[in-house]
Amino acid sequence: MKFSTFLVFFILIVPSDAYFPADIKLLISEYGCDPACTFFHPEITSITIKFFPQCEEVCGVLVFNSNTDLTENQLKKAFRMMKTLKGGMKIVNSHLRDLEFLTVEKDKYFQFWCKMNGLTIENNPKLKNVDMLWNIELRYFYDLNQCNVKIENNHKLNVEELCDYEYFYTLLDPKIDGNLKDYGCRAQNILDGSRDCKKIIGGLELSGAQNSLEGFSKTEQIKGNLEIHNTNLQNLSFLGELEMLMSWNWGDENNIVLNIHDNPNMTRLGLKSLKYMASLNENLPIIQLISNKYLQKADIPAVKVTLHKIIRFIKIEKVFQTLITRGEKYAIIHDNHPSLVDPNRLSSFRMFYLNRQPDMVYMGGAWGCPGDKLNVLGMKFYETCNILSRGLTLSNVSLGPEIYYLSNITTIYDAIEISHTNLKNLSFFEKLKAFDPPNYQFTVDIIINLHHNPEMTRFGLKSLEMWNWRRAYTINLEALHPEFCLTISEMLGFLESKATFKYLDAKLCDIDEAEVSQKVCHFEKMSTLENSCEYIIGDLSIGSGDEVYIDKLRNLTVLFGSLTIKNTHLTDLNFLGELRFIVNFNNETPIIWIKNNMILLNVELQKIEVSISKGNAFPLALIEDNYIFKSTKHCMLFQYHSRTNVSYNGGNCSE
Repeated sequence: MKFSTFLVFFILIVPSDAYFPADIKLLISEYGCDPACTFFHPEITSITIKFFPQCEEVCGVLVFNSNTDLTENQLKKAFRMMKTLKGGMKIVNSHLRDLEFLTVEKDKYFQFWCKMNGLTIENNPKLKNVDMLWNIELRYFYDLNQCNVKIENNHKLNVEELCDYEYFYTLLDPKIDGNLKDYGCRAQNILDGSRDCKKIIGGLELSGAQNSLEGFSKTEQIKGNLEIHNTNLQNLSFLGELEMLMSWNWGDENNIVLNIHDNPNMTRLGLKSLKYMASLNENLPIIQLISNKYLQKADIPAVKVTLHKIIRFIKIEKVFQTLITRGEKYAIIHDNHPSLVDPNRLSSFRMFYLNRQPDMVYMGGAWGCPGDKLNVLGMKFYETCNILSRGLTLSNVSLGPEIYYLSNITTIYDAIEISHTNLKNLSFFEKLKAFDPPNYQFTVDIIINLHHNPEMTRFGLKSLEMWNWRRAYTINLEALHPEFCLTISEMLGFLESKATFKYLDAKLCDIDEAEVSQKVCHFEKMSTLENSCEYIIGDLSIGSGDEVYIDKLRNLTVLFGSLTIKNTHLTDLNFLGELRFIVNFNNETPIIWIKNNMILLNVELQKIEVSISKGNAFPLALIEDNYIFKSTKHCMLFQYHSRTNVSYNGGNCSE
């Protein structure tokens, strides 16, 4: 019904001979344009102007050309209702003298949604004044990419200052050339010697061998990114007058304002006059200094906290800022000369000599490569990283060989979470030794969180020294492959580090004889159990008649299974005096079950350090029909020493 209504309306308002450009179809689709407020014609003339919609918000591509036979006053009258244009504007080969036909209310902007079709002003022999552009607010889509602006070959037009003010100040790469006076120039114009200007638009990128760069000696401002890479330069002193770097194009995924990398001869920056840097990219660093092997000095001495004006669209007139970013304000300083950053004095490193430091965060090198910037910086960046800061989250991704760019990581600050991936193990962390947070504090309690990885069958952190942890943390191994297993060494590492488990969806891997030096026994029954077992695999059950075999357990330190003592004539559990760890992989039985031992008076297990039960953060110790605790205190002591949650004759220790 909605489409048919639009079709009828379209037939009524648009003449049968009217041209219906594909651009208009895209506009209607993208902006949801009201057909009554859409201009469908390919040019503005005395004939087509009759169909110009009298709306505050208009969709269309307005084309002014040699066929435009209307005066500025006639245009102003026709456009008097329009406050917003969604589409484009092309002024090409026209006889217009200015753009004053657009209506702008006092202290307001004309809204121009320009991303799809942009603004073109070209080959207009009489055009002298485009000051009206300073009253236009350039609007973009949600991706925040800029619109295309082209102002060329208007021989009477002076646009020397056009991009110094208002929304045109934000343009990084307008095409401006061949006018009476142009705004700035491009870096290539300086390199080929055709232009000499103080303002560069479109950024500056230099790579390869560089000889004569004297043409940049007067450059004061660069709109766009400054990227110097793989050159023979020793410093950037050829930009000695550069004061401002601006990269407002926050939709550009390569938008790093100052990006100096892979320059083998560079020893210092040499940007002695640089005062201001600005970027509205939400994710990328504002500064990046990477793999300049001889870079030993990176200060930017002219940056000062001063009061200065910024453009009105930020809604404030003045700020105390010289480093402006839209997101986190951070710099990547990584893999340069060792003397650039002293790892023992990280907090004293500074690029700016200020009484009040900007809230700049430094990353890379001894600070650690930020794990939360993996998607921003790209996997390859981490190839030379030894420390991973801010933990790591990999979720809902399919990973290939690129994951091995993390293979040189030896230390992770903070936790890792890996979920919904195709990973089979964590062997890509082949050199990882420690989780070692600054100030010995993690931001979360679950230090290793592996869940919902259906192909993961092994843990695979062979170099991890978990016993160096400074406090007990929680591990979560949940919803992995049904055959996921932990080796004895991995399990012992968790036990020695006093880790607890939220979920332990795992089993013990088959024993590798070379993996352990202790005697390992598999339990079937007490009568057939070998002597002097140090590790026992299986549910240990001691029943009536087994009292004569208990000396076999005096060397037992680790039990990979549950402990059941039922219907015996034992008086104490001193034969388990060396038992330190119990890991129960069977969630259908309590980790400790003591029942019907009529003369059992002492159940102390004072060497127990960790008890872990599959699928239960607080393993259950079930004690039935034995009134062996003299008081609540004794029950609580057993609960503490056994690291369990005691159920005592149907209640808890206090009942």
